[in-house]
Amino acid sequence: MKKQIIIALVLIFLVVANLSIAGELAILIPGWGGETEQLSFLKENLPDSIVIKPARMMPIYEAADDVLSQIKDKGLAHQEITLIGFSFGGLIARELAGRYSELRIKKIITIGTPNGGYWVVPGFVFSVTPSGTPLYVIAGEKGTEKWYLKSPNDGAVDVESVLSVPPETLKDSVVYPLSHLDLIKSQEVANQIAAWLK
Repeated sequence: MKKQIIIALVLIFLVVANLSIAGELAILIPGWGGETEQLSFLKENLPDSIVIKPARMMPIYEAADDVLSQIKDKGLAHQEITLIGFSFGGLIARELAGRYSELRIKKIITIGTPNGGYWVVPGFVFSVTPSGTPLYVIAGEKGTEKWYLKSPNDGAVDVESVLSVPPETLKDSVVYPLSHLDLIKSQEVANQIAAWLK
């Protein structure tokens, strides 16, 4: 009898734990060289979110494979998800959606992502497998003038590159007067993402 009660309690716990992520789960993917802590502010402000950091960043398809493996390991492969990528993490999110149509990716949100390339690196180097997944884009424009960035920029990526996405999948875009790293520490950005998740 004791064993049955323990099993029942464990099952109730699993059901309750699963309900907390039964909504729209957001998977946050950090940028180049970023650790999971890089996205801690957004994670705290987006209740149904987890951070998945790929073990390798290049080539992009291998980074996408790493994220897919972790999604599967966590038992999330059949759940509806939104991918949120910061900087280079946005390219990984787009590649993941393009390569793995069996995932239930509802939308992609990119933050300061060099969609059109990065200063001396043309966009085709960062090209990703296209998908029809709806795309939401956030850019910053509080960067300083640099010889290798077009104005306006966020100090790391120019706005033109961030907004350089397939028009047929772009659902919304917002440009904030913020620098690259301030984009992921902004309450206004977190609120916009939360609104898009609804």
